[in-house]
Amino acid sequence: MEELSRDTVTAFLEGQKDRETGEDYHEVDFVKIRKRLGQTQEQFAKTIGISRTYLAKIETKAKLPSVQVMQHVELIEACNIIRELLSLINPPMDNG
Repeated sequence: MEELSRDTVTAFLEGQKDRETGEDYHEVDFVKIRKRLGQTQEQFAKTIGISRTYLAKIETKAKLPSVQVMQHVELIEACNIIRELLSLINPPMDNG
């Protein structure tokens, strides 16, 4: 799973623009989210309840996701960000 930088998390939570692309953080980047989760298209499609073919079309901008699919992916991303924030506050203990 790709690690989020503190600046990225802060910008996302404050609704700022991505410094590299200039896009609003609220615009859902399915590829970035899927890769951050370390999932294949097949796995991510199953996670969000759509076909891999539909996901591929969304990722290549050939189709727009439904509002329901977009909200589901935004929720997954928000949970991922919360998990990252919690790991910064309470890093896992080393049992070694």
